[in-house]
Amino acid sequence: MWTPARAAYWVDSHGFPLDFPKPKGTRYLQTWHGQGVKSIGYNAPDLRGDFAGPREQWRRAVARWDALVSPGAEFERTFLPANRYTGPVLRFGSPRCDVLVHGDPGAERRVRERLEIPDDRRILLYAPTYRDRGMSSGRSVRADLAELAGALAEEWVLVLRTHPVERYTVPRHVRHFVRPAGSYPEVNDLMLASDALVTDYSSLMCDYAVTGKPMVFLIDDWEDYRLRERGSVYDLPAIAPGPCVTTTAALIDAVRGLDGLAEAFAVKYAEFRRTWCADERGDAAARVVDAFFLNAVFPGGAPERREAVTAGALL
Repeated sequence: MWTPARAAYWVDSHGFPLDFPKPKGTRYLQTWHGQGVKSIGYNAPDLRGDFAGPREQWRRAVARWDALVSPGAEFERTFLPANRYTGPVLRFGSPRCDVLVHGDPGAERRVRERLEIPDDRRILLYAPTYRDRGMSSGRSVRADLAELAGALAEEWVLVLRTHPVERYTVPRHVRHFVRPAGSYPEVNDLMLASDALVTDYSSLMCDYAVTGKPMVFLIDDWEDYRLRERGSVYDLPAIAPGPCVTTTAALIDAVRGLDGLAEAFAVKYAEFRRTWCADERGDAAARVVDAFFLNAVFPGGAPERREAVTAGALL
């Protein structure tokens, strides 16, 4: 509480207390924490109800932002109206994705050493998102881990990256195959070290697409998620850059057939990357620093919150 009350800058991906007042003279850079298919902002379950209190709290929270980092045009098309944000936008790509563009030769070694993964095993990253109606329940882990182990353990190790709000304990009888990585400090390491991703509706899919590696989508609860859970802005089965499966058996078949996925989904993968990754050039962090901290875009101090800055002016 002491530090943000005195800081000249706030940099946040949506973790600061919503009601914490921004001190006069402090500049707030909102980097956000992902982009993807899920409903967000006023369209999310906790805000789309007609309750004045939470909606007004979120309005005040968004009004604190002095600039928003944007990964691209599609993010802006959905995120800005969903949050009623009209302030400056820095469309430079995502600073967090710079390393995914350039790579990191040490990432795989760090992951294998910390998670004790043998060199002769391929790495399958399983990163499901939480369910709003079952937060911290473990419901997001929908694959049958024992069935996966029985079919894939001789070739693969599954790295389970649960969402930070989720609580899940890996059963003892599959720990020879599953490595819990919910507390691993850097998710980019896991993406760079892995050979493929299994996810559902997680925004991680958009970052992972930067790597160009194969993805499989386990969405056995798609209709429930779309209609009664978080909700979706997109028809995931129509745009997914990899197979959408609804059973663990189908997931096993997809993993065994990864070598053929690149050709089968080449067109959809390329379109997905054009939609979500077109502005990821590997220099987002440097460009954001120049624009926001060195005042290249906002000379003379903090920008007016309601003064729109077009993406074209920033490129």
